[in-house]
Amino acid sequence: MESTRQLALIGELQRHLLPKQIPQPAGWQIVGYHVQGRWPGGDYYDFLTLPDGRVLIFLADAGDQGAPAVALIGMVRVVLHSCPMSSGVERLPFCPLHEPVLQPPHVLLGHLNDILVENTLQEQFMKAFCGVLDPAEGNFHFANAGQPPPCWWHASSGDLEIIRHANGLPLGLNRHVSYHHKRFQLDPGDVLVLFSEGLTSMPNGTGEIFGSERVNALVRQTASKGAEAVKARFIIEIEHFLNGFVTPDDLTLVILERQI
Repeated sequence: MESTRQLALIGELQRHLLPKQIPQPAGWQIVGYHVQGRWPGGDYYDFLTLPDGRVLIFLADAGDQGAPAVALIGMVRVVLHSCPMSSGVERLPFCPLHEPVLQPPHVLLGHLNDILVENTLQEQFMKAFCGVLDPAEGNFHFANAGQPPPCWWHASSGDLEIIRHANGLPLGLNRHVSYHHKRFQLDPGDVLVLFSEGLTSMPNGTGEIFGSERVNALVRQTASKGAEAVKARFIIEIEHFLNGFVTPDDLTLVILERQI
């Protein structure tokens, strides 16, 4: 059927827009995991390695499925990769800026918000988390536009901190919204887990919801073993939880571990 073919093409385009490789700065492990829902088009994540060695990390949920959501993802990806404010790279002749300087995460979210307000349907929006990692120092600057708060596991104490700071409205809802940013420093052994709402709101065949408490517990249990171990445990638990049921929404995980 034509509708089935179109749906498959939408899913293929969404997968094509996701990163082919994940940067691995010296002394760090960064891993990602993405599951496409029954109706593709919701989640998008990306990494941009900047000329000075910093890494921009972007995780977003287009708030819907299908072609409109993929169009939203495509628009945001083009801006991130082509604009010197986010890529840190001069883009002649499109953006002839010399010595472009990466803008902080809250400025980038404000820039994307303006673009989406002007170029999307009234009911469209995008939840987005934007962070910039300095691998040499361990500093992580970030701003949040409606995404679930990340989990930060502290190796020194074994405590799990929920990062609820710098949270604002999703992109595309209000032209006059402003975003704020925060900074913290990841120490050796620390693990930071970013995820889309599709993980915590994921239902199984009996109507049970995965939930944030289950996410927090899994991070606490496995973070001491590193990012790959956290990812592997989540994959096992998600597959066990779903037990063959196809989740309606996308889910995405991005896990950072400072090793030294």
